[in-house]
Amino acid sequence: MVQEIIREGEEFSIIIFEVGWEQFAIESDSVKEIIQAGRIRRLPKQLEYIEGIYNYRGDLIHVVNLEKKLKLHEHVLFKSKIDELENRNDKNKKFLIIMNLGDIDIGFLVDRIINVAHITEKDIEPLSAIFQTSISMDYIKGILKFEDRPRILIDLNMMLAEVEHLSVKEEN
Repeated sequence: MVQEIIREGEEFSIIIFEVGWEQFAIESDSVKEIIQAGRIRRLPKQLEYIEGIYNYRGDLIHVVNLEKKLKLHEHVLFKSKIDELENRNDKNKKFLIIMNLGDIDIGFLVDRIINVAHITEKDIEPLSAIFQTSISMDYIKGILKFEDRPRILIDLNMMLAEVEHLSVKEEN
């Protein structure tokens, strides 16, 4: 699976970000722009993880709440941790990772941008057969061994394609 990501020995950029109390990484070449989130307007009868729509440079784009999409909000065990997250996550300080699929832009809502870094395939470990997580395995490219802690390298393009597929179904 790691070999699908990059060619052997090639260095590439990643963006490390935080959702809830977890840190994740994505390949930066699939990102169009990162902006501070402004006002996101809710729409009735949306999927649970669709936060709403956002005016991005004059175009309305859907915003996916990664905490809900990855089901991270369901797995915080301690009330004190939930309170800490709610106090820390000031809505005005969240960010949108803007990605493009064909001619469709979609924003992914994250709590914080941690870093932009360069890695090679040696920094990525494939998933073991016993790896357990609440995140769909379809979205995981591998485990990133980087600096002080492991991070899950996720495939927002796969998630983006799924969201686009669902929106096309809703229109029909």
